[in-house]
Amino acid sequence: MLRESPNTALAYNNLGTILQQRDQNQDAVGYFLRAIQLDSTYASAYNGAGLAYLNLASIRFGGGSCWNAGDTFGRTTKVCLTNLGWAYLEAGRAQAAADLLRTVVHDDPTTLNARLNLVEADLAVGNVAQADSMGRDLLRLAPGNLRAHLAMGKVLLRQGRNPEAWSEYRKARELDATSPLPLVMLISAFSNPPQADSMIRLCH
Repeated sequence: MLRESPNTALAYNNLGTILQQRDQNQDAVGYFLRAIQLDSTYASAYNGAGLAYLNLASIRFGGGSCWNAGDTFGRTTKVCLTNLGWAYLEAGRAQAAADLLRTVVHDDPTTLNARLNLVEADLAVGNVAQADSMGRDLLRLAPGNLRAHLAMGKVLLRQGRNPEAWSEYRKARELDATSPLPLVMLISAFSNPPQADSMIRLCH
């Protein structure tokens, strides 16, 4: 591909995408950055670099690339910024995660992953009422989504509403009997609520 068109941003971007799909993120970053050198307005390359950096746990560079992708697109790059929000949350920056994810959801209310991550972020900063509202919105938008029921179950568990949490975890179990997570949450709902929080994070 590069021998046929060695100096085109598209070729480098496509190779970066292939490497990223193979989980070769360090190599992918180099190709995305070369694409950006050739075309500083190439939104897809910024987006790819942002995702690759985040996969490498580099929030600083991942965040910069994600925001540049948004700027060059002229709109929010949802996947990249949603992943950046989760990276903030994993790094203990829950308020930054909540603020960013709320921006993504405001930009596109239909984006489910950003809403799901926002429930986690709101719970982490103690915005239980907002998490409850977002969780219920999720169930209206995607009643058949396993993660939506798990998220709502977690909110209810935080509120001490264990029977309702139990009901949400049972619904999740009915949606996917092969997933171990609903069963873990069913057990945790009545035995060890803190364990439920940690298991959701581990299985995200």
